[in-house]
Amino acid sequence: MAIKQITVPHLGDFSDIPIIEVYVKEGDSVAADDSLIALESAKAVTDIPSPYSGTIVKLLVKEGDLVSEGSPIAEIEVAEGEAPPPPEVKQEEPKREAPPATKKRLHRVCLPV
Repeated sequence: MAIKQITVPHLGDFSDIPIIEVYVKEGDSVAADDSLIALESAKAVTDIPSPYSGTIVKLLVKEGDLVSEGSPIAEIEVAEGEAPPPPEVKQEEPKREAPPATKKRLHRVCLPV
């Protein structure tokens, strides 16, 4: 059995997000994708899932704590054969440049006389 640390995943450009609920305690068995904690940002409440199946051996947060991307949540004992979660793909929105200032263009049309 191996001990792995669970951290807060990428949540956008947010930091110091309060934990409003902790769903697990030390000794609990969890499956991959089971919710561990709930965070409340200015826009939404987000559940943070476990990336592994196993047993929570140490809880590193409590309600009211402020967390950011990479903050440790818990330590979990996982089976040796369990594969690590796939790497998180960060999708960045393409940068949109402001359209150039529009100028009225006059088109000259030559008509035969």
